[in-house]
Amino acid sequence: MGWAHLERDTECMGEVGLLIQHGVERLRQAQEQGMLRADVDPRHIIISFVGLATHWFTTKHEFCQPTTEDPKCMQADANYLDDMLRIFLDGVLPRKGEPPRGK
Repeated sequence: MGWAHLERDTECMGEVGLLIQHGVERLRQAQEQGMLRADVDPRHIIISFVGLATHWFTTKHEFCQPTTEDPKCMQADANYLDDMLRIFLDGVLPRKGEPPRGK
């Protein structure tokens, strides 16, 4: 998607647009079924999720060393994806009853 945006590849972006429309419809259905909160625009859910993923791949060289013990950052992609999903799906606030880290 990043290259398509940079190159203004309208053919590729048209296909992405169809995927986004499909995703929005699926998210709306999940909202109607009570599986997702209904007070958030489904387009914004997709934009946020894609933004979190694409930002990592365009800037990870700036963040890779501090986020992993591995000097070559071989695990950084998997580690980021795991944390990104936790943050995206559960938020960053502690769960009820969860003790502060290190205690």
